[in-house]
Amino acid sequence: MLEIQLDIAGPANSARLFGKVWNVSRLAAFSDYDFGFEGREEPPDAPLKAYPRWSEPVSGLFARCLGHPSVARPTGDLGPWSFLRLQIGIRPGGVRDYRPLVLIRVKARDHDLRIATTEGLAHSVHQVNARIRYRDAWEVAEHALRVSAFGADDLQEAKPLDVPIRSDGQLAFVCMGDIPEPARSVFRERMRGAGCPVIPGLSDLVYAWDWTDFLNGRR
Repeated sequence: MLEIQLDIAGPANSARLFGKVWNVSRLAAFSDYDFGFEGREEPPDAPLKAYPRWSEPVSGLFARCLGHPSVARPTGDLGPWSFLRLQIGIRPGGVRDYRPLVLIRVKARDHDLRIATTEGLAHSVHQVNARIRYRDAWEVAEHALRVSAFGADDLQEAKPLDVPIRSDGQLAFVCMGDIPEPARSVFRERMRGAGCPVIPGLSDLVYAWDWTDFLNGRR
């Protein structure tokens, strides 16, 4: 299950909210996802249909869930705020296995947002125009998630994950480092105790058929 923690600070008060997204289609390559966000009305079961697993950064998945038509939109204005912090993590093996994946910091100044994202070893910063108004903290989060995942306040088409399958002339394999999160963490969990190829000069490899089985819901 994926989790998101939202902290928002303003001149008068601050708040902390939690959200979650989970796959209700087991290991299907195209899965249905349930989600819930504290302070928002709970949507019906599996509202995000046939989403290609691991197709984009987790910030993109959360942006799609927050922007889904079934999510109730609050009324009223959020009011003045200055800073927002989003942390997304995964619990692939239980409560004690929580692993942070993405950290997003948003600073508001005048009519601009400065959105700084850290995902693994990658860092990016975007300066964008703020929306005219935000009705709650989750709407700010949705804006920041869209910019973090896609570079703009927009949702692109979700396409299946494309990880290169390599070969040494005899054996087809995949490098773990080529697999983006959160797929890498979950796949590594599923590969515990499994055999892996040994190729001189390379490390952290898996057999191509194990990766294909994972994508197709057979591992």
